[in-house]
Amino acid sequence: MSFCEDHNCAECCFEVDVPLLNEDIQRITSMGYYDAYFTETDPRTGVKSIRKICGKCVFHVDGLCEIYPHRPERCKLYPLSYDGDTKSVTLDDHCRHSAYYEVTESMRRQMERYVNKLRDEILWRKKTGVML
Repeated sequence: MSFCEDHNCAECCFEVDVPLLNEDIQRITSMGYYDAYFTETDPRTGVKSIRKICGKCVFHVDGLCEIYPHRPERCKLYPLSYDGDTKSVTLDDHCRHSAYYEVTESMRRQMERYVNKLRDEILWRKKTGVML
């Protein structure tokens, strides 16, 4: 159990942008969901993110995540946030439980790996013109 589950908190399912890695999309589509159902694409970068309905993640149903064990990497890393200007890993100010978290070196490395994968995918899309 995570702190969020223990406290029945799902605030991060509201208004938080969740960029998807190709592996996230493949994992979720392998569960039978269609890409068009759960993604929206940024026309500038080609990055696909979790689609929101009325500001809420499309998988947030009746107060729970329908795909929790298979959720995107970004969701697993929350409440970590990455500040591109300072290139540092911080805690999201919007998380009301962020005081209960501490950014460990392991967490920092996980977030940096995620950001690097996402950056590489964006660069690849720009270079090839392929929007997955």
